[in-house]
Amino acid sequence: MSALCWAGYILLGRRIAVRGSGVSSLSLAMLAGAVVFAPFLARDAAPVLVDWRLALAVVGVGVLSSAVPYAIDQVVLRRIGSAAFAVLLALLPATAAVVGAVGLRQWPHGLEVVGLLAVSGAIVLTSGRSAPASRAPEPVTPG
Repeated sequence: MSALCWAGYILLGRRIAVRGSGVSSLSLAMLAGAVVFAPFLARDAAPVLVDWRLALAVVGVGVLSSAVPYAIDQVVLRRIGSAAFAVLLALLPATAAVVGAVGLRQWPHGLEVVGLLAVSGAIVLTSGRSAPASRAPEPVTPG
């Protein structure tokens, strides 16, 4: 199920990015998500309303963990194809493992290493494929 959701994210994100409404559509979607979930989370969010430092931290986490990465995704999806973007996303676990090992001294173990090697091997195997000759490159509109 997770793979289907990632595929949907990539394909839908590419479609939105190419149409020229990427970051604007992203901001509207995030606003809609906030409005939809606000009633369910309002009671637990009460401490944020009385502590400006906590409110600033919540906004910072939201911007740095959602707004900035998804905006970067939209910019990248405008410039590269869905397949290349999927390869970049597949590299995220290996990148996280390296950062964890170097920065936090958290070393992957057993099945984690096997999983990283399997994903890395799949990337190597699929990155050597060339696109079919009958397929034209995906258009990118300026904007």
